Amino acid sequence: MVRRRGASFEVRVYLGVDAQGRKRYRSETVRGSEDDARRRCAALLDELDAAPADVERAGGTVGGLLEEWFVFARPGWSGRTVLVTRSIIDDYVAPGIGSLRLDRLRTSDVDKFYARLLGAGGKTGGPLSAATVRRVHGVLRTALTVGVRWGRLAKNPAADASPPMVQSRMVSPPSRVDVQRLLDVASGYDADVAVLFAFMAQTGARRSEALAIRWADLDVEQCFVVIRHAVTHTDRGLVVHDPKGHRVRRVALAAVLVARLVAYRSVCVQRGAGCGVVLGADGFVFAGCVDGRVPRRPDSVTRAFRVCARRAGLDGARLHDLRHFAATELLGAGVDVRTVAGRLGHRDASTTLNVYGHFVPARDVAAAALLGELLPPDSTRPRT
Repeated sequence: MVRRRGASFEVRVYLGVDAQGRKRYRSETVRGSEDDARRRCAALLDELDAAPADVERAGGTVGGLLEEWFVFARPGWSGRTVLVTRSIIDDYVAPGIGSLRLDRLRTSDVDKFYARLLGAGGKTGGPLSAATVRRVHGVLRTALTVGVRWGRLAKNPAADASPPMVQSRMVSPPSRVDVQRLLDVASGYDADVAVLFAFMAQTGARRSEALAIRWADLDVEQCFVVIRHAVTHTDRGLVVHDPKGHRVRRVALAAVLVARLVAYRSVCVQRGAGCGVVLGADGFVFAGCVDGRVPRRPDSVTRAFRVCARRAGLDGARLHDLRHFAATELLGAGVDVRTVAGRLGHRDASTTLNVYGHFVPARDVAAAALLGELLPPDSTRPRT
């Protein structure tokens, strides 16, 4: 059906009825002649004839499409991605716009949805961070893109949406005094996590990597550890997998840390003997059980850190700040960026500079002073 609407024409095509028996239409505005409008109407009818099954399902909801996409895409994801995506769908998308019909979803609906999340989208009714809203946008946009490819909707409304910008967070690592105070508090709170925190602060290992260390990965004679795995909590429980970027690396250990790890192993061996179990070389160093066969849960370690940080007067500190501490202390001491990148497991030194580049200028000042000593003031005076 073609109707004149002022200087343009409305093309309206009947799609059938939905599950509630309501008639459904697809409408478009054509700016041009009546012949142009009729040609567009014929083209729409040809599209509907070419894919009747898809059109019939076009009256589905946003939530329905996301559920179907989740089942379709899940086999190719890591366990962590499955857990995070499922949480985004259940906590934000489904209650926010899940009931909206796909054929009625507009970019303005998506933008209003993001605004609601920023204002009061948190689980407790408070504002949601811009970073989290960006993650919601990533899930929604990807799912709707697949929906377009499947023929469920003609255009992706999220593609033209305006998710909030995320300001890059300036790294603010704790000082040496802060870290030492934290370790002292941790020793009184839980001696095991105190060793873990010391290990992270002196190696720069990620939480997931530190929890995956086994006794066989440590060489106390040569003073190094091989970081070859990571531990992640997924929808299937704890999963041991390759580290980020699949980069296995060897990290040297200070003698004082090796001595602490050796003493810690003795404690673990005695603890196991008291329970009638033998601690094997394949056991996890930072284990969640006496026999060392199961690593500690990442979330329990983070909770322990928050308690210790609060007691140490470091409110707002994060467990990941121990990694930042290691990186910035090394850079500040003049260790070359490539060596620091290797310890952190960064593929390229440029990644290290992107994160910690603002700690390098102090070295540049020292370099300028050194060059100044090579060229005394008298040698720079022009000759007369």
